[in-house]
Amino acid sequence: MEIILLQDVEKLGLRGDVVDVARGYARNYLLPRRLAETATPAKVAELRRVETERAKHEARTAEQAHEIAELLGKTVLRFEVKAGPTGSLFGSVTPTDLADEIWRARKVRVDRRKIAIDPIKRIGRYTVPIELFQDVEVEVKTLVVPEGGELPPEEELAALEAAESEAAASAEADAEAEREEQQAEAEVTSKVHAIDVARQKVAEGRGTLSRAESQLHQVPVKQAEVARAEAALKQAQADLALAELQLVYTEVKAPTDGVVSKRSVEVGQVVQVGQPLLAIVPLHEVWVLANFKETQLARVRPGMKVEVQVDSYPGRTFTGVVDSISAGTGSRFSLLPPENATGNWVKVVQRVPVKILLDQREAGNPQPLRAGMSAVVTIKVE
Repeated sequence: MEIILLQDVEKLGLRGDVVDVARGYARNYLLPRRLAETATPAKVAELRRVETERAKHEARTAEQAHEIAELLGKTVLRFEVKAGPTGSLFGSVTPTDLADEIWRARKVRVDRRKIAIDPIKRIGRYTVPIELFQDVEVEVKTLVVPEGGELPPEEELAALEAAESEAAASAEADAEAEREEQQAEAEVTSKVHAIDVARQKVAEGRGTLSRAESQLHQVPVKQAEVARAEAALKQAQADLALAELQLVYTEVKAPTDGVVSKRSVEVGQVVQVGQPLLAIVPLHEVWVLANFKETQLARVRPGMKVEVQVDSYPGRTFTGVVDSISAGTGSRFSLLPPENATGNWVKVVQRVPVKILLDQREAGNPQPLRAGMSAVVTIKVE
């Protein structure tokens, strides 16, 4: 909070200064005692105007500063203030008071911030250094006398100051002794309280021990309860694992992508273990199984190019390569393979399955071919 000081405040600023202080300090101390007022834009502008007018009366050149210094060197400022019997002032003479008295006595403005002296708090004779301009200083003699009286001699002033210092030292010693006494009493009280707290803790510990001893016979009962709880937990975990397993069984995942075919199950139907539900045809990897005569395979090798014509797509030719040749004839792997060693044997040319992989780039997506279609296969042998 910004305020304008109405009086010199030690360690804060001089009269007329705009300072920023805590809001509580301003509202609870400075403003109620009329030491400051709130710094509104209008008041700040008026303060700047007054300072500008005062600056016109200050020294602007070194020559003016020397003239003012010569004038002030012959000046003796006199302040009559209320003071106590030992010479201490009821208040102080501040740099602002000195600047105002110089204006009143000589009509000369000096910057109070250039008055190099702390607030005067005792009667006496002082020499106040003032900076008027760069490298131009003057010392102004100042008398601070008690109200309605005159200054005593220097010896008497020194005696008064010494007496006041002795009295202050004595008062400080008494205060220090009183603080030490209070501190000692506080330490005694704290130790007594600590003893009471320790006794209370001992009593609480004994009570806790008694309760623990009385509950000692309940340990076997609690251990049995723990064992039952662990058994119940294991049973619950087993039930959970079984339920999770049964839940997994409710989902049947296909081993590969494809098109569902020959579906024999409906929604809500109960199925049995081993019951076929549907067939999945993976159309993304379609191949042709050509049954060539054994007499045609003399020069057929894997990797040879193949042309396939399908009856469902007349005029279109699919290309591919020979992938593999079966390890046996088709009749050998039939449900009832022939036994030619019985004696009634007639030589019949056998058919050997040849797997042909089609070029997927020519087949397209989705794959137009379906399982079981008839095809004419031509292998380009070298």
